[in-house]
Amino acid sequence: MQPGQVISRWNLRYALSTAVLAVVLASPIQAQTYRVIYAFTGGGDGASPTSLAIDRHGNLYGTTQQGGASGHGTAFALSQRNGAWVVKPLHNFTSDEVNPNSLVVAPDGRLYGTTKGGTGNAGSVFRLTPPATFCSNILCLWNETVLHVFTGSPDGNAPYGPVNFDAAGNVYGTTANGGTDDSCFSGCGTIFEITPSNGGWTENIIFDFLAIGTGYAPTCGLVFDGNGNLYGTASGGGAGYGTVYELTRSGSSWSQTVLYNFHGQNDGGFPYAGLLLDGGNLYGAAAGINVDGGPPSTAFELSPNNGNWDFQVLSVIPAISGPFATPTMDAAGNLYDTTAVAGPDWSGTVFKLTPSNGSWIYTGLYAFGLCDTNNGCDPTSGVVIDAAGNLYGTAQSGGNLADCGGNGCGVVWEITP
Repeated sequence: MQPGQVISRWNLRYALSTAVLAVVLASPIQAQTYRVIYAFTGGGDGASPTSLAIDRHGNLYGTTQQGGASGHGTAFALSQRNGAWVVKPLHNFTSDEVNPNSLVVAPDGRLYGTTKGGTGNAGSVFRLTPPATFCSNILCLWNETVLHVFTGSPDGNAPYGPVNFDAAGNVYGTTANGGTDDSCFSGCGTIFEITPSNGGWTENIIFDFLAIGTGYAPTCGLVFDGNGNLYGTASGGGAGYGTVYELTRSGSSWSQTVLYNFHGQNDGGFPYAGLLLDGGNLYGAAAGINVDGGPPSTAFELSPNNGNWDFQVLSVIPAISGPFATPTMDAAGNLYDTTAVAGPDWSGTVFKLTPSNGSWIYTGLYAFGLCDTNNGCDPTSGVVIDAAGNLYGTAQSGGNLADCGGNGCGVVWEITP
């Protein structure tokens, strides 16, 4: 992998298919109640779902990379009515904002996300706001505001991960490419801040990643601690296999500290996923490429200790390539995530990690089958959890096999404990 180059999880599955023939994945799957709650058609609802978020009422929101009125993807909502799930299109992306990557629910109920293409072909950050007046029509679309359009270098390029917000409402995120270091493939990546200004929005690059030392190609979002420090991962660089870092503000500038360098051995490598902060500890996952001596897929924890950080592998995940999404924690402290290339058919899995007497127990909850099934395949998002403990996520393909060229247009799924 060239410095700064991001491996697509979907291309990775097929690129590894020959190499994994001799690999046996010992991944016990615990019986759970899995069901598809919505199968996309490739029409106005979209195709190839890529993200999922949940609000405090249990409504689901997500994006699709294809389909919609212009074929460039959609934003949608799923809500329960009389025991059934009903989809509502919220926005159709156009040639100005192509292929949305992520979506999050802001504290004020509005939706923020990123796209990977559009004007300048470097991606954008957008906001969706409900109509100002009540609308009973299911086709009422939300109002879009484009907060920033990236231009490449020295600006950012390819904002894959979700955005986050500080207490003042400023927006923060990462781009996998762009920046000022031209030794990387299309730039080594950036961290950006977007602030409201005179009725519009102003972008500021607060950190440039470098090919040497800092890590490069961040593909995830960022998490704040109570003191306003930012934490994230870089998928490459450092000791060669990615880093975990902290960004600390001093006045109007930010400084980076690398908290951990992955070595591509038992610790794993290529942390595409973001971090979860709980009780001062950071939880994350390294995707790995577990063939031909490559690093395994791991779930890990970083704990503060007298000014330093202690790294611990919680579990080696049975996968050729593991989690690309940030793990989720339930009220009992269990972690959940999805894998990209795992299971008997290499189509991905959903798993759970349970703390037990100082260690963690891995449980496979569901293994996706071949992409010619109605249950979906290739999970593209992490896991979100409702108040009852039900799990939700997306799969990029499968579903109604008559749609999208016979491969299905993807699904939203539910797992009931």
